[in-house]
Amino acid sequence: MREQLIRYVELLFAGAENAGDIQQEILQNTLDRYDDLIAQGKTPEAAYRLAISGIGDINEILGSAGGAAPKATGAVPQPVQKGVVDAKWQPLLRVLSIVCYILCPLPLFLIQDEVGLCLLLVMVALGVALGMLASPGKGNSESETTGKEVSAPRQAVRSLIGITGLAFYLAVSFATRAWWLTWLVFPLTGCVSGLVMAVWDLCVQKGGVASGVVRIVIFTLLALALVAVLVFSVGFSSTSGPISDLSCIWNTSQVDGIPSPSGSVSAEEVSRLAIHWVAGSVRVEPSENTTDISFRLTGEDDAKFPMVWSQSGDTLILSYAKTTKIPISVNVLRKDLVVTVPAGWAAEDISIDNVSGDMTLTDIDVTGLTVSNVSGELDFSGSCRTAEVSTVSGDCTLTLTAAPNSIDLDSVSGQLVVALPENTGFTANLDSLSGKLYSDFASTYQDDTMRYLDGACKISTDSVSGDLRIRQSGTF
Repeated sequence: MREQLIRYVELLFAGAENAGDIQQEILQNTLDRYDDLIAQGKTPEAAYRLAISGIGDINEILGSAGGAAPKATGAVPQPVQKGVVDAKWQPLLRVLSIVCYILCPLPLFLIQDEVGLCLLLVMVALGVALGMLASPGKGNSESETTGKEVSAPRQAVRSLIGITGLAFYLAVSFATRAWWLTWLVFPLTGCVSGLVMAVWDLCVQKGGVASGVVRIVIFTLLALALVAVLVFSVGFSSTSGPISDLSCIWNTSQVDGIPSPSGSVSAEEVSRLAIHWVAGSVRVEPSENTTDISFRLTGEDDAKFPMVWSQSGDTLILSYAKTTKIPISVNVLRKDLVVTVPAGWAAEDISIDNVSGDMTLTDIDVTGLTVSNVSGELDFSGSCRTAEVSTVSGDCTLTLTAAPNSIDLDSVSGQLVVALPENTGFTANLDSLSGKLYSDFASTYQDDTMRYLDGACKISTDSVSGDLRIRQSGTF
């Protein structure tokens, strides 16, 4: 910037005659003033403007000294506006930076290992880099004519608030697992930053007192509103009340029952089985060597993280954990459940809901079967009068030893297979965007409906892209 000052003074005196001594004196005074301003903490651009503003009218100076006025030689050089990127791209880069911060936990959901953690850190680093690129150059934000100079301490405070906000976002998000809501931390951080800057400006008397008070009130109200939304929304979505312990993994809504890695009940007292699971496989199988219904976990930490079981009338209830709802976690504990029933045990109803994990029911006789899952395969063999299966991406195979009354299947992308005994009449309907209907039987097909023999068994299927295949038992 000193070189620009020298160039500026040279241009002022270009064409002036007998003004060498005056030029040197003005140049030295200007440089001294510039150095003093820098020593006072001014930025180079601000010091440059103040230094040249103190030179005054060069024509009056030369006239009083008896010199000839300089001739116009062109534009006066201005300080270079140093920006990392063009100003028109800076808002977009700021938006992308915030998006990187908000989406940085996503790799841990998709890749739950060290690679996911590394990708999270990469996204955080990318967000920081984009934020730095989006920062305007010093010359763009400082102007002595408007009186708005951004000092180094002010920038440091803003940076500290931003980093604290990011750390708070990650801490609250991992503690509550409410990722769909904790992004509100970022506008909250903006409100806090605006509030601090408003107090800062009021203390140093930048702008009017009234406008400063208005800014403080507005940012305070916005911050309080966002804090209220975060506390009560996260609290009531992950617990039965306001947040009581942010370090808890599971919410505190309790399930009545006995926490245990294993247990058993008399088969004579149970005709219904309800399983509520989150992560891990579920297997139901018969045994010739028991008269009870027994159940157990097969993981290494079964005693530390038991399931919960209870009996209500003739219904045996097995729950994944002592909660009514499990929020999404980065690394949900996998629990594999095995339920053993006496051979020949006939159940009135079996219902299983699982988020992630395969479900296998082998040689089971049940009147009504209800299964719901997000991902994981269902493999059922045995007999049932009615079956209702809902899945997002898991494949479903029903191998039946007797003709059912009705089967209702609902899938997004999972493949559906129904194996029926020979000479079982059925009517099958598939409502799908791109899925296909196939059959091993010599059936007729008309108006999106497949019919075989008397069509007694009703098979209704809804899917987006999943196919329905009707096979003959024992042929695959």
